[in-house]
Amino acid sequence: MRAGEHLPLLGNTRIHLGIALAVLATLIIFAVMGTTSWGFKLRVVGGNPEAARRAGLDVTRILITAMFVGGALAGLGGFCQLAGAEFKLRSGFLFGYGYVGFLGSWLARHRPIGVALACLLLAGISIGGDSLQLDSHLPAASVNVLMALVLLGVFGFGKKKIAAT
Repeated sequence: MRAGEHLPLLGNTRIHLGIALAVLATLIIFAVMGTTSWGFKLRVVGGNPEAARRAGLDVTRILITAMFVGGALAGLGGFCQLAGAEFKLRSGFLFGYGYVGFLGSWLARHRPIGVALACLLLAGISIGGDSLQLDSHLPAASVNVLMALVLLGVFGFGKKKIAAT
């Protein structure tokens, strides 16, 4: 890629404009989910699709529009990675990022601001895991094991304990 064909860097850092686009997208989704009827319907369908169907909501249409929005956001993320960091297409480009995105969403219990923070945590684990692989000669799967331990920890501490009577 030529210099004008990639995302500009922010100041004198190695951080590109993609981070600002991600923050903006997060704030827009937060606002849409919290203030629009579509966001309310989507939360209802996500909580209990059968109850939403019985309440008269068109569950299929709501889910399809949510998939389109999710696909558009994934495309924006892929663009930011390609134009901000990679600069060329290659085999296996962005392989596995979708699974990490699902993990981030589960960790944050599907709340937009929390998803952004959870993904920052997972990015730190991923980058730290790369360093572990290089410095300590650990296998590549060690990053996945670390992420799985975080997920299990969140699931284990997120449930309310029922006291035996």
